[in-house]
Amino acid sequence: MARTALTRPNPGAVAGGGQTVARPEPLRIAAFGDSLMWGQGLRNSEKFKNLIARQLGRYHAKSPIIVVDRSRSGAQLLARPGADQTRDPREVFIDTYPGLFPDKTSRRRFRSGDDESPAEKIYGEVPSAFPTITWQVETVKSDLGKKIDVALLTGGANDIDFETVISPRDFPGEFIQRFEGEIASIAYATTLQSIARVRSKCPKAIIMLFGYFAPFSYSSNDSKIRKFFKHEKNDDFGWAFNRIITIINVEAAIREGKIRSVWAASRAQHWMRAAVTEANRNDALRGPGVLFVPSAIDRGSAAFTNNPKLFDDYKHAVTDPAQAQREKRCPRGGLLNDMQKVWYAVTTTPTVTSSFDNLLRNLKSDSGPASLVAAMTKLKGNPSNTDTRAEVIDRLQSEINRIQRAFIASFVHPNALGAAGYAGIATRRYQEHLSVVSKVKATRPERPTSAAIQPGETLDAKLQRYGLRGPGSILADIGHLDVDAIFVRSVTARASEAKFTPDISLVVETQKQGMRKTREYVLNFPYNFQDIQGLTFVRKMEPDFEPATTTLSSIDTLDQLRLDEITDLYLRVGKDPLAGKRAEPHGTIWRPRRIEVQFNGVSVIDLTLPDPFVGVGGTVQLNFPSAPPLPGVLAPVRPPRRSGRPPSPRRA
Repeated sequence: MARTALTRPNPGAVAGGGQTVARPEPLRIAAFGDSLMWGQGLRNSEKFKNLIARQLGRYHAKSPIIVVDRSRSGAQLLARPGADQTRDPREVFIDTYPGLFPDKTSRRRFRSGDDESPAEKIYGEVPSAFPTITWQVETVKSDLGKKIDVALLTGGANDIDFETVISPRDFPGEFIQRFEGEIASIAYATTLQSIARVRSKCPKAIIMLFGYFAPFSYSSNDSKIRKFFKHEKNDDFGWAFNRIITIINVEAAIREGKIRSVWAASRAQHWMRAAVTEANRNDALRGPGVLFVPSAIDRGSAAFTNNPKLFDDYKHAVTDPAQAQREKRCPRGGLLNDMQKVWYAVTTTPTVTSSFDNLLRNLKSDSGPASLVAAMTKLKGNPSNTDTRAEVIDRLQSEINRIQRAFIASFVHPNALGAAGYAGIATRRYQEHLSVVSKVKATRPERPTSAAIQPGETLDAKLQRYGLRGPGSILADIGHLDVDAIFVRSVTARASEAKFTPDISLVVETQKQGMRKTREYVLNFPYNFQDIQGLTFVRKMEPDFEPATTTLSSIDTLDQLRLDEITDLYLRVGKDPLAGKRAEPHGTIWRPRRIEVQFNGVSVIDLTLPDPFVGVGGTVQLNFPSAPPLPGVLAPVRPPRRSGRPPSPRRA
């Protein structure tokens, strides 16, 4: 929808007769979230929360004010340890920043979650799990919350610990088994709870939940990723990862890193979008509306591509605009070189050096990590204690890594182009939401669902025809006009051919203003073909489309798929990549037993195929959507299906 150009009214202007016009109420905005909301590495003028505020202010001809903003880098929805950690994160924070807690009462209140305000003293560019996003929301005063018009919300990436999910160093070849359920729980259930908290505090606000993105894509340059891995491996402490990265097969690691990045982002998108669907179907949670805002970072603009919309500089000092302030305000950042020297000395020298003593004094005066100070003090008293020496080495390495990660914290975060893309999508969806709501409310009270967004088929009939009309108010379903996430569950019959090598794609045919377009989404992970002594073998990351398995595929449509433009949907088997080659025996015939497709977390197709048999170039027709009704004929009504169903195992 084209935005109407509006001019901001002149406050205090004089009306006819000399009467002064009252100053209009400002547009009040709240921002809750993590580094995505904070705007890691960006100037204030480039952060998408500020871009959105200005754009919505112009749209409403009001002065925009961000009245609440406690967002910060590293914030979690709820305090929880990372995927490779076991310590209570609250205890870790108290240990890392003991100077923020002057007495037992402040520590007790922080441990209980009653008061996370001490963490606000850490500069927002420096990663920290606290204040949590839950605390950011719950501490909004009730009177202020009732006046907020727009609430911006991010969260979940740090709870899921995306860095571990996408790192080929952790759980190699087993990442789906390790993270499938966790992503579903956090991106759906915890996110839904977060939306509910925002609605409770901001009952009159339109809530906008922002999705994430794949930091690396299949278009990311292999040589650039190889250099990044080499940089991490050659450093004893690691900059972007939590610990030293050791990779034997670099090419396999690059391939797996890309796959994990794309998989994790698209799976999280599916569940977050399902959470928004569920929130809108609850009248109490929906309020004026809950909108989903996907990223504008597509395959060609991920990190290490030719035109990235992410910061992909990982060598200190990185070049983002906030780097100097981030380094300057990072607690104990000035001691980094001293810590590295002492670490090397402790690992190679059995005695305690003068550098060790100087660092210990500085850590004590700078309220250094309590456990590190205690271990160093103990080692100074007994340098021959090997257990204490090992503890000092471990705790020094952890603190060094924390500081190094803070110094390059903008890595794989949206740059100015990425942030502007988010803002553009958010503004467009906000305006369209208000337009559709206005048209729905303008219909006759006795027929509240007959609103048409364009001449011809009503909105109610359109949503029914696409299987996206729920049992409640039509306002619960208007967000489905944008299809943000597609989820495909494919059950392969036991009699299907093994070592299946062709790609299988979901093909979406669209038509807009007479122009036809075909969008093809490959459902399987990329296969790896290896030549061994002149014979080609297929290697799969997962048993995609193998006999007696269930393949779960999630698709991020990247803000490019409108519901009412879809004219056809089918599956297609691609070419045999081993045709004409000397290869091991492999399959080219696929026998699908059941196909389910979800849009935005809602099941719109669920087919059981009686005797499937699909070869190279063949298709599986899904008979979607239903044909538009003829004039005077009612549209077919599809029974509403549940959204947000938890995933089933990959193997049938």
